[in-house]
Amino acid sequence: MRPTHLVVVALLLVACGGGKPAATDSFPAPFSGDSEVQTTSFTLTGGDYVVDWTAAYAGGGNTCFLGVSMKEDSGTGYEGVVDAEPARGETKNGAANLHDVSAGQWYFNVISNCNWTLRIRR
Repeated sequence: MRPTHLVVVALLLVACGGGKPAATDSFPAPFSGDSEVQTTSFTLTGGDYVVDWTAAYAGGGNTCFLGVSMKEDSGTGYEGVVDAEPARGETKNGAANLHDVSAGQWYFNVISNCNWTLRIRR
């Protein structure tokens, strides 16, 4: 290979990020439960995300409650990602849009006495 070709290849590698693979999100399998929990951490590369959720009445009283916040391992984050109260025999679901999420390690903090599921996606 001639020296001019090596320079072109080197410039292309620099322009394309040095040949390193781009960081990727590590979306976990959906989380589910029926009580309070702090989930395991997952990696987000930053940007906009959607949290799909379901809350189903689990018995005991007239309603149950699902409250979810999403926190960085540093402790900062989004409060009130989900705030739902299904009534007896009812299931509620929805999607919470989160914008400008910073890159890092995140987890869900769940306060609930419902049967619930959570899934994060782009």
